[in-house]
Amino acid sequence: MKILKMVLPVLVLFLGTSAAFAEGVNLVNNGGFETGNFTGWTQGGNRIATTVSDSTVNTGSFAAALGPVGSDGNLSQTLNTVAGQAYTITFYLFSGTGIPNDFSMLFNNEVLFTQTNIPYQPYTLYTFTGLATTSWTTLEFEFRDDPSYLRLDDVKVVVPSVSSSSTPEPSSIILLGSGLLGLGGMLRRKFALSA
Repeated sequence: MKILKMVLPVLVLFLGTSAAFAEGVNLVNNGGFETGNFTGWTQGGNRIATTVSDSTVNTGSFAAALGPVGSDGNLSQTLNTVAGQAYTITFYLFSGTGIPNDFSMLFNNEVLFTQTNIPYQPYTLYTFTGLATTSWTTLEFEFRDDPSYLRLDDVKVVVPSVSSSSTPEPSSIILLGSGLLGLGGMLRRKFALSA
């Protein structure tokens, strides 16, 4: 029993570390707008018709409703990053039937996505990779939708997960666990014989 108590924390640490690498920690504060407002975000440009709404959401209870008329509004957030580290940026975008509209996403002042006159689309996942060059990196969205609203939800910036070749397969984890239990059994027998 003593050996199992020593081996079990090692196994739990190994499994927990693998899960953390696979999922990543979201650096964006209030990326799903679940506070019901723009907490964590800085608004700029044309702020008219830019709000957080509880209708037409991707997940949760809220999404950003983006509908400035005539000129772009923007939402930005400065993230704590590591210089030289690549990050995965994801977000979900919904477009109604309103034209003219435009939407852009910038990371570290680099335009990674821009589109004008987006036709109707349900919530669609967009994924990009951006490089941080300093310890602080700005994520920014610029948008306009004259007759309607674009919707933004579930914004995430994470360190990319490790490649599948270096992520342990479930069979490897089982093999490791079996080996640790076998080692525990051998040590238990050794201690029983010496007592």
